[in-house]
Amino acid sequence: MQYDEISYGKAVKENGFQGDNLTKDLVILSKYLCHIDGLKPKAHKDFVYDFCKKNIYDFNEVKHYKTIDSCIRKGRDKHCYPIRIKSIPIYEEILKKIDSYDVADDYKKVMLSMYLDRIITKEKKSQRLRCGQDLNLCYYGNNKTNKLVYNSSRIGSTYKIKNVLRDLNKNGVIHDVGRNRIILKFAENINDEKIFHNLQSCDFDKVGWLWDLYKKKNNIIRCKDCDVMVRIKLRSKTTRCSVCQYIEDNKNKRKWDKNNK
Repeated sequence: MQYDEISYGKAVKENGFQGDNLTKDLVILSKYLCHIDGLKPKAHKDFVYDFCKKNIYDFNEVKHYKTIDSCIRKGRDKHCYPIRIKSIPIYEEILKKIDSYDVADDYKKVMLSMYLDRIITKEKKSQRLRCGQDLNLCYYGNNKTNKLVYNSSRIGSTYKIKNVLRDLNKNGVIHDVGRNRIILKFAENINDEKIFHNLQSCDFDKVGWLWDLYKKKNNIIRCKDCDVMVRIKLRSKTTRCSVCQYIEDNKNKRKWDKNNK
């Protein structure tokens, strides 16, 4: 849902609520109906109310109309176009720049995760506004964002994200300008000519693995078919993720069955 609101909105429309947060589902459905299906306001409102009657047990229109109307308004906002991010290109230049700093590898994973957060935010804004946006190198380190960065960096549990950010600020890698705003100095003037890896949306929470892939550590490979990152066993010769390997095994089985009839 977080990175593909178009597919999620279609699933809600065809199959009912997909998650526990019904309000979020209604907002995404409203975005889909307005921006993808192109429904006019009256048809849009009628569809959403009919949808709620079918999918909410003991639905009471008088009780829920304020919430539903609010979801419809948000969905029709021209600045709320549904987003779809399949992958983000990670360039060799940013990896080399991060690697040039004399800090621990776990700190470098946090730096890469912070950089990806800014790229994803920029892409979301660009898609919602339906126009190009200059990359803002200011990272907003509130508790929610810091937690996401910490989890995606896959660093050891002995580290505290606030301590890591404090140390990076002391070393001049980043610049804390106050009010949770941090300038990513290491990400300035990046050359975007050579792509190292197209990071798939399903791997956005595994940025630490991307660093291991770059450094050829911890048995991280990229699937030869779908580009998803995979942690393999030591000395394993596999080159695919489990899904692609299953598909390949089925293809080989069908070929074998055909040849041995």
